[in-house]
Amino acid sequence: SGPCRSSEGVNGGWHIYSGKDVAYPFGHGLSYTIFEYSVAKDWAPSSDVAGSLWEIVIAIRNAGLSPGVEVPQLYLKFPPEAAVPEEEPRLHG
Repeated sequence: SGPCRSSEGVNGGWHIYSGKDVAYPFGHGLSYTIFEYSVAKDWAPSSDVAGSLWEIVIAIRNAGLSPGVEVPQLYLKFPPEAAVPEEEPRLHG
């Protein structure tokens, strides 16, 4: 087997639906229960070193009557002055 090559670049994934009507938008999340999100620790740099990673801690609680599993998604949009500014938020974690 050889390397896996991708030609779609940053316009792949959910971007193919950008501007199109869809029944359930990406990340819509259908479930039989209800989840509550809360911020346990707000955005903060992980160290005092310039360019260090930032972190946020969230707590997720099943507040519904049915068991369920939740997969949180983090979408980020870099500012215009970034080296590679982005037009739309992208899934980063």
